[in-house]
Amino acid sequence: RLGLQLNDTFAIYYQPSMIVHAMTKDEDNPDVFLAFGNIAMAEITGGMLQFGFGAGADLGRFARCDSGGCNEGDLEMNPALAGRIAVVIPLRTPRARLGIPIALQVHSTFFDGFKDRDARVTSLLLTVGIQRF
Repeated sequence: RLGLQLNDTFAIYYQPSMIVHAMTKDEDNPDVFLAFGNIAMAEITGGMLQFGFGAGADLGRFARCDSGGCNEGDLEMNPALAGRIAVVIPLRTPRARLGIPIALQVHSTFFDGFKDRDARVTSLLLTVGIQRF
């Protein structure tokens, strides 16, 4: 994440990601794709809690597989939404605020825009890191 902490309670940032998805409900017809997520996030930071929401676009090759095999998808861009909630363990220093965030993130990629509710893939990610804010 790269961004700007505007004040003690509000931040904006860019959150890139690489998404490799190869999970399916149907073993005979898996969906496979590789994409690079690009999300602009706004976040409320209060004490030890952070809540963020953002939107952007995922750029990648989204392949579909069926009983006849997998086809390599074309390079395409699809809309995406993301959310994040984190608990931050503070590490106070004389010059900067540091913290260890333990975060749960959700990221949804929408195929064919937002028309079909079943044409999306959602991932959940639990992260632990270090941040200066």
